[in-house]
Amino acid sequence: MDSHRELNNIKFIHKMIKKYTLNLNGLTVFTEAATNAYKYTPIIAAMSGAKTFAFSRDNEYGTRLEAINQVSELEESIFLQNKITYIYQRQKQYLEVSDIITNTGNVRPIDAKIIDYLKPTAVIPLMYDVHEIRKEDIDIDACRKKGIAVLGTNEGKDGCDLLNTIILKTLKAIFNCGYSAYKDEILLISSDFIGDNISQGFSKLGISHDRIYSYNNNDHNDFILDNLDRYDIVIIADNSDPQYIIGDEGFLKIERILSGNKDIKIIHMYGNIDWVKMQKAKLNLFPSIIKPFGYGSFIADYLGAKPVIELMTAGLKVGESLARKRLAGLSVEQSENEVVKEGLGVKID
Repeated sequence: MDSHRELNNIKFIHKMIKKYTLNLNGLTVFTEAATNAYKYTPIIAAMSGAKTFAFSRDNEYGTRLEAINQVSELEESIFLQNKITYIYQRQKQYLEVSDIITNTGNVRPIDAKIIDYLKPTAVIPLMYDVHEIRKEDIDIDACRKKGIAVLGTNEGKDGCDLLNTIILKTLKAIFNCGYSAYKDEILLISSDFIGDNISQGFSKLGISHDRIYSYNNNDHNDFILDNLDRYDIVIIADNSDPQYIIGDEGFLKIERILSGNKDIKIIHMYGNIDWVKMQKAKLNLFPSIIKPFGYGSFIADYLGAKPVIELMTAGLKVGESLARKRLAGLSVEQSENEVVKEGLGVKID
């Protein structure tokens, strides 16, 4: 454990708890014990006064034992002992007494069986913005049927303002590929707000780039794609449509890349691409293993712990606000509407 970095992160947790006026006293939180930057989620809950259940399991980022060791070591170092209960199964006895169930990695999937265990006033903060919601993570229909309030976290400027991390992650990816963004020729393919954020960030920094809109077949796009040899980097950043952006039948066909500029660096931020066929074609892809549609290939901790800490604190605040309103007798709709008005919650369409 890097004690100086941990001390800095704990100070940042205190700062975020104060910023969001997070007060979980009297509430029970069911969340995850996880590794690396995500180990802070149960710590934030416990530091804010919650009775905290932290569920852990093996996943691609680490083992159950590694997760519990990382969280418990941190818990002991800040004298927070006995505030967190570590559990190994998503059992009814823990879920049925929980006020807030976080939609975090190890807790998912929150399916109909899990939702059936919950008490009527329980709430589920998505812990991210609604554009990232995935059917396989949480059964929204079962939540509605049971009367469980669910909201996303507003990551925009009028919320926790974390959308600006997209440009930072993009720049870090460029640097990690061995490029500098200085006078590199960059092509951005995106039709949604993710591309807006990256393009605006590039413009503010004076980084020259061209942008074309995914799924739009027109003369301008054809001209750009017929001249791929002009570019050093192409960035894929579109979470709006599950169609292939790159593939044999994609917006940008693999054969077009091979014939136009087989050495171009392809950086995947978001979007559906035919990774298997791109690997077979030996295209120059970063990262080498990409996430499927609906997921970003670079999660929040790509920039370190602080974006994760802020996002988790904001998500827990959404949960706190929802839970207190439900416990006070407000309906699901009233509770969700009130939290959205407060600025940090976002409704699911």
